[in-house]
Amino acid sequence: MQKNLDSKTKEQIERKGKEVEPEFVLLSEQEQYYINLYRYFAKDGGEYNNEKGLLISGGVGTGKTLSMKVMQRIFGNFSVVSSRHIIREFMINGVKVIDEYGRFSFTTNQHGNMDYNKPKHICFDDMLLEEANAKFYGNQQNLMAEILLDRYDMFHRSKMITYATTNSDMKTLEATYGVRVRDRVREMMNYIILTGNTFRK
Repeated sequence: MQKNLDSKTKEQIERKGKEVEPEFVLLSEQEQYYINLYRYFAKDGGEYNNEKGLLISGGVGTGKTLSMKVMQRIFGNFSVVSSRHIIREFMINGVKVIDEYGRFSFTTNQHGNMDYNKPKHICFDDMLLEEANAKFYGNQQNLMAEILLDRYDMFHRSKMITYATTNSDMKTLEATYGVRVRDRVREMMNYIILTGNTFRK
């Protein structure tokens, strides 16, 4: 296993990190995590299965969102969306939001048709901090659970990859979204736990 980042890669991570957060510093205690994350997105081995997505769990300030935004800046092949913002979209636009982030989450071609060979890879930020059961004109939905179930189906049909960050754990995910979603999340995502103290000042 690679034990250190080469100087060029480390410089790239630190440069992109400062674009996201000007005070970003790649700490030694997180270097192995960044090695694996970088190699995962580069499809160059590492500890994470790059055929699956990522569920990154850890306490407040451990760098979950920041690390994904850094990888987004470097590789640019996925978007980062706040789970709370999806709830707000649902309250305005209703169930079509589920399709937008779920079964219809594909790029469109020049004719405006979905290209099922080009799924949208999305990172749902701060998952499980959203209001689980959102309402639209009295209709209640466990919104993120429905989106994750749709993306699980598309994971198998079209290799749609899903990422998420959360302050919670699998036990909370099961209590909020149900056993069925928990099992599918484990199947389609690498489960990564970030430990340590907050890096926020």
